[in-house]
Amino acid sequence: LSVQKSVLKDYQGTVISDGESTFFNYGTAHQGCLEHELRYLKGSMETETDLTWAGKMRALLRKAIHTAKEAVKNGEKALPEDVIKEIEDRYDEIIGLAEEEYKTHSGHLKYYNKGCNTMKRLRDHKQYYLHFLHDLRIPATNSRAESKARPAKMHVKQCGGYRDESGNAVQFYCDTQSLLSCTADRGGSRYRMILSVFAREMPAQRPSAPLMAKA
Repeated sequence: LSVQKSVLKDYQGTVISDGESTFFNYGTAHQGCLEHELRYLKGSMETETDLTWAGKMRALLRKAIHTAKEAVKNGEKALPEDVIKEIEDRYDEIIGLAEEEYKTHSGHLKYYNKGCNTMKRLRDHKQYYLHFLHDLRIPATNSRAESKARPAKMHVKQCGGYRDESGNAVQFYCDTQSLLSCTADRGGSRYRMILSVFAREMPAQRPSAPLMAKA
């Protein structure tokens, strides 16, 4: 994964990712995308039906996300320390339960290890997954970024790519989408900005020759 030519190279802020190790080399803090982990937990619930930890952890994480969203909606700047502590203590309890259940039901690991791997990620990177509780400016998922990238990904899947060997079409598409995203809340200025980019990027049109009527 190369990010040398992206804004991430010089980014100074919290990076929200799905655990790809490359991203840990950038930014000043990190938040794990809980949407991914919620899916893994649901898979564990459906496959390891005699274990209880995954359902409890999924319920806790969904409650934590809801608590943070409600605080932001109500204009709060931070969650109370006792609320954070209650969530983190319950988190630790469920991890302890998971470890005990996997010891008792070790046979699961012979045919399904995704549930145990999920538990290990949540256990070893607790602060990575609960960072959003300590900073309400940080969302708990990277769903917003993924939704922006999804149209381009679907275009590549359906059409097989962009028909431009130079790469200019891809760059132009990315630049345009970035403008649309960054100016989404600026009203009419969005269109003026886009027009200015088109004027800068598109070559000046030569005046066409006057039509000559035949005798």
